[in-house]
Amino acid sequence: MLQIPVLSTLLAVWSVENIVKVTGKKSGKAVKKTLKATITVKNSSISMKGDSELLIGAEKSYKATVKPSVKVSYKSSDEAIATVDTKGNVKGVKAGKVTITATAKVGTKTIKATKDIVVKNGITEFKATTPKKLTVKFAGALETVAKENFTLTDAKGAKVAIQKATLDETKTIVTLDLYSELTTATDYTVSAKVGEDTFTETLTFVKGAVAKIVAANQIVKADGTPQQIKYTVLDENGLDITDSTAVSFSSNVTTITPDGKITLADGVLAYVTITYVNPTTGAEIKSETFSVTGSTSAAASIAAVTVGSTSDTGATLSAWPKNATTTIAKNATGLKLFAQYVNQYGDKVVATNGTDVSYESLDPSILIVDTKTGALTPIAEGAAQIKVTSGTASQLFTITVVAPATASKMALDASSVLKASMTNSSVNTASVKINVLDQNGKNFNDDTDSNVLTFTLTSGAGVLSEASTVGATVSGTAGVAKTFTAAKAGTATFKVTSNKTGLNYVMVSITVYGTDNTVVKYGLTGIKDLNIQDCYDGDSNTNDYKTTVEVKALNKDGFVVAASEVSGAAITVTKPDKTQVTLASGADNFDATASAFSAVGAYSIVATKNGTTIATATINVKDTGVKPAVTIKKNSIDYTEIAASANNILDNFTTETGWTVTGVKFVSGNSAAIASAPTAVTSITKTGTDSVTLYNVVVVVRNTASNRTFEVATNQSITVK
Repeated sequence: MLQIPVLSTLLAVWSVENIVKVTGKKSGKAVKKTLKATITVKNSSISMKGDSELLIGAEKSYKATVKPSVKVSYKSSDEAIATVDTKGNVKGVKAGKVTITATAKVGTKTIKATKDIVVKNGITEFKATTPKKLTVKFAGALETVAKENFTLTDAKGAKVAIQKATLDETKTIVTLDLYSELTTATDYTVSAKVGEDTFTETLTFVKGAVAKIVAANQIVKADGTPQQIKYTVLDENGLDITDSTAVSFSSNVTTITPDGKITLADGVLAYVTITYVNPTTGAEIKSETFSVTGSTSAAASIAAVTVGSTSDTGATLSAWPKNATTTIAKNATGLKLFAQYVNQYGDKVVATNGTDVSYESLDPSILIVDTKTGALTPIAEGAAQIKVTSGTASQLFTITVVAPATASKMALDASSVLKASMTNSSVNTASVKINVLDQNGKNFNDDTDSNVLTFTLTSGAGVLSEASTVGATVSGTAGVAKTFTAAKAGTATFKVTSNKTGLNYVMVSITVYGTDNTVVKYGLTGIKDLNIQDCYDGDSNTNDYKTTVEVKALNKDGFVVAASEVSGAAITVTKPDKTQVTLASGADNFDATASAFSAVGAYSIVATKNGTTIATATINVKDTGVKPAVTIKKNSIDYTEIAASANNILDNFTTETGWTVTGVKFVSGNSAAIASAPTAVTSITKTGTDSVTLYNVVVVVRNTASNRTFEVATNQSITVK
């Protein structure tokens, strides 16, 4: 018998299913033998430890502890939130919850451990860039920011007012502009609320002595107005202290003001030096001498192109479209290109065709473009690159020529009313609207080859006044509702065809109910949703944004019994802000552009008679008009500049092409010095020398083409010194 004295020792420690070489004795002789031993693993375990929170971008080890020591594999439940490598190092990717699983195999047994980790955003850097400006850097991207999400306090817990919060292009750095300067040698703590989390960070603000004045060679507008010279004053810590440091300017020209504004003609070169004098020691710090050159506007880069009508001219193009048109149909005529460039000052300018811009088609087999006028002649379907040049700047743009739009099919419009009644023929009429659609499913009603429709009665002779016999025809127009008057009860069916060959026909049935003058209920007529922007769409159809709401008596089928409004009925409208108005009788009494109904939202309408509610309805008002962007040039301005300006306070704002700033509203922080402006003003008057902050600035802008007016809230404030 083979004796194995070492096996008991192996069992007492750790062993697994494996090939085991043993030595024993048989008949007194030493014998070696290889055996396959299956041994139960005792006390195997695996565990993971570590923080349950991890910042985006941070990496921590969550290496598992395993008994016995065997190879471990790791897996993340969502690598978009956190990744894990083969050693158990976990890295946060974006905010969210993730589970890291560690797996080991001991013998035939698989053991696992998990660790739930919450990945959060957080502050990675907090610093001052100027005495009135801080930057807060986050580990991950933010969707939006608002100054209300941030709180800044000093070492004593006193809050420091934040003027605005701005998110940079990377969406990871927030700039906080303050109303007043920070105090040197003081600790400040920022608290940032991101979703459900709040993060804090502290810095010690130190404003040092002036160490350097930096200014580079620059170009200013040669338009006869003083231009501010650009420069930066840095302290010994690299802090930008320009706004709080008094400097002087010296130059070889006399057209420079003490505060660094210079007026130069085109081509004139000035050499400037900026000097700071320490008020205590008298020591001077000077910038390197740099050049300032006057120059008229010239293109630095081509920003965009769009296709417009040949009836427009570049100099008077009313409004550059938000979404530029770069696709035209092969059969399009009367179109040309317009270009927009950015000059050396950063201003956007619409180029004047034939004067300061030229065009070249790099593929005239697809699209020909007139070099000077920009006129377009499509040749074939495809994409053609157009080279646009202004001065030394040029850029390639792609214009795509697509198949000609053609009438493809006809379809019944959802606004059609396919029932009428003999009860009151002057009110209870039917209407049918048929649209001609192109191959892309868009309305093609204005195509002159397909907009004439023919309604041929196929059944229901005499049901409608307009078609008394089968086979009778009535003409109509695509996209325009055709009205039919009830003549007797029954159903009339029409086959609607277009004069455009190849289009499908549409079958339409209109049901006419018999006379029923029994009033069983009341209803509100004229109920429909309205769009304020329809008032400014260029056509004269007031039905788009107005409606007449009246209380009418109805029969059991819902038809109006009498044309006149119910006597003694009153209509009350609850506006979106919960205030109420009484609806006066008369045409267009619900006008979405009128002050009473110009707020976007739902208007609840209740009709009452003798104190009892007899009908209710809702009208939704929307506004698809897009407000233009408004920019405040300076958040801190000198009142003497405003007083000297022809347009006064309005000069401190810029807006998009085609829009004009016409007024400004604000709440004054010192009404004795500058009165608040609850209604739009174009100028302000300041009394005394104290600085005044204008809060909640709202800018009124008007579109010069449509006469549309918007009030644009800037959510910013302006300090008038």
